[in-house]
Amino acid sequence: MRKVSSFIKGHKKIVIALAVVVVIIIAVSVLSALGRSALQSLTQEVSVQELTIMDIEQIVTATGTVKGIDSRSVSVPQTNASKIVSVNVVVGQIVEQGEILCVLDTKTLDQNIAATQKSIETANLQKGENVVQAQRRLDAARNQYSYDENRLNAEIQKAKIALDAANDLTTPPAILPGVPTPQAAYDTAVQTRDATLRADNTAIQNASDALTSQQITDTTSQLQNQLNTYLQQKADAIIKAPIGGTVTTVNAKPDSYPGMEGPLFVIENLYQLEVTALVPEFDASLLRTGLGVHIKTDAIQNAEWLGLIKSISPVATDSSGNFTVTISVTSAIEALKSGMSAKLNIVTDSRKGVFAVPYGALGETADGKSVIYVPDTLAAAGGKPGQTETIRREIPVELGLETDYYVEISGPALKEGLLYLTDPEGLTTDSPFILPAEMSATYGLE
Repeated sequence: MRKVSSFIKGHKKIVIALAVVVVIIIAVSVLSALGRSALQSLTQEVSVQELTIMDIEQIVTATGTVKGIDSRSVSVPQTNASKIVSVNVVVGQIVEQGEILCVLDTKTLDQNIAATQKSIETANLQKGENVVQAQRRLDAARNQYSYDENRLNAEIQKAKIALDAANDLTTPPAILPGVPTPQAAYDTAVQTRDATLRADNTAIQNASDALTSQQITDTTSQLQNQLNTYLQQKADAIIKAPIGGTVTTVNAKPDSYPGMEGPLFVIENLYQLEVTALVPEFDASLLRTGLGVHIKTDAIQNAEWLGLIKSISPVATDSSGNFTVTISVTSAIEALKSGMSAKLNIVTDSRKGVFAVPYGALGETADGKSVIYVPDTLAAAGGKPGQTETIRREIPVELGLETDYYVEISGPALKEGLLYLTDPEGLTTDSPFILPAEMSATYGLE
């Protein structure tokens, strides 16, 4: 029993040793069979792309609303509270400028107009009578002046004759008590004439002023203003289209009063459409009038319209710093309708026939210069003679136009078909990586 046990123990060590050797041989065989694949499992696979010449556009996106290029709300002045008698149009009807849309009741207005006209007529008749009376008083004053002038001059002439006769006497006439001398009688006649004519002249001036006052006095101005108001209200009672276009809203109803449900009518020029949009201040700073716009709408799939920026509000429209941008639709409107929401792509700048890469493909050197990375091969560190590995290499570039996804690049080392890394983040200059199998075979980067 002891011999057998010793034999087994001795051979057990040999079996264990043989098993270890077999495991080592198998591991070596597996590693040898895997070859480069096993080594690649220790490196990172990257994405690459060929550098191509392309056209790029810098685009500002926005949403807006389609509407007619000219839209007018039709209302009635608040001073006119008459009831609506008839409505002549319906929604969707095309009208010409000046066409009657509805008519308001004018019975009360007609009565007020007639009464005011009668008052003006009466006032004018009264004014005419007053002028006639003033003219008569002026004529009477003038006649009185002529009468007094002739009469008093005759008395002066009579006194002058008596005075001259007395002066011719060699013996002066006796002075009788209570009887004025010829000289005194003459002087009194002259003074009486002058005083009377002055009074008559004052009477003439007063009568003339009174006539002028009656002539220039406007006793009907307030009445005429009131009549003009009534006449304007009557004209406003016939509601007409301010522009030609399509009736898009009708709130007017017979036997109702205007202003109860907003404007009576809305008329839009739907033959020409525009889009209004709110654009944030940063994007608005990139815009200018005349820029081209691509217009789409969810309501009509696979359709696009073209437009041009018509205007940009000079100041922010709201407290969020948005600016109102208006775009004229320049292509045939066809199925595009007022009120539809619109998605806008505004081309602010473009480049044709340039090299461009995604933002993620760009890198930056320690001194702040922009680069892209291309795959390169070199001898594998610690590898067998002839064994290589792939690493990245920097190529300096100058940046140009930037879009939402691409950025324009230029540089003497760039050429069409150049293979570059689209996402080099996480790699360093000496970090080996592997390419997709099809890229490795195509470009010989095995």
